[in-house]
Amino acid sequence: MARKAASNPNYQPTYNAPTLIIVSCKKNGTSDFGREYCAAATENMLIAAESMNIGSVWLGIVESLIKQEEESSKFGIPEGYKPYYAVAFGYKAKKTEQIAPKRNMDVINYIR
Repeated sequence: MARKAASNPNYQPTYNAPTLIIVSCKKNGTSDFGREYCAAATENMLIAAESMNIGSVWLGIVESLIKQEEESSKFGIPEGYKPYYAVAFGYKAKKTEQIAPKRNMDVINYIR
């Protein structure tokens, strides 16, 4: 599916957002949890953006889009860092009120 989307000449993986943050970590850092730390940082940015009514989208495809070294240098990723994710930020096209669905209070789950 991603290959099909990328073959479209009008494909914009960043949704033409005015701001893009690429989340990276050291390739040979002291921790084995670089991908997890980047995922946590990405999620926190998404939650913060929503709290400010800023539109955002997690772009997990960035790792394969910025594989080559020359692509990394275009985005200013320091040598020795690996990009895992990106977040595109922009203002939402329209403001919609989100209403939570009515909760079914008669549901009980027992886990044994």
